[in-house]
Amino acid sequence: MKKFYLLLVISVVSGNNLFAQWSATNLSGNINTVFVNGTVLLVGTNGGSVVLGTSDDGISWGNANTGMDQYPDVSAFAANTTYIYAGTTGGVYRCSTDGMYNWTKVLNNVSCFSLLINSSGIFAGTLGGGVYFSGDNDYHRQL
Repeated sequence: MKKFYLLLVISVVSGNNLFAQWSATNLSGNINTVFVNGTVLLVGTNGGSVVLGTSDDGISWGNANTGMDQYPDVSAFAANTTYIYAGTTGGVYRCSTDGMYNWTKVLNNVSCFSLLINSSGIFAGTLGGGVYFSGDNDYHRQL
């Protein structure tokens, strides 16, 4: 009987530490994706401000969407050493990793919902358009 109580106490005590402590940031709305660039946290949203950034753990947020079309939904981020990519319902955008967040559209007329970067290049998964690939950070061909 003592073994049972000891096991129960150990289970209850260790079980309390299994879950992380969560707290809300100062941002609400529909957040599709979260990405870190150095000390800046970026979020992709449904329309509205599109890409928002914070460098103070979510206490304050600012627009990080210069150059993006108005109101595309941002569904994915990926980065290599040179660029950050954002997959949106209006195409794929890229900006340098310098923290300025001046976006340039590099793939038009697709709704991109996933991005992957490997040693060969970047892949963009689209809604109804298949997968696109770029080996030079800019030109895309459909696979």
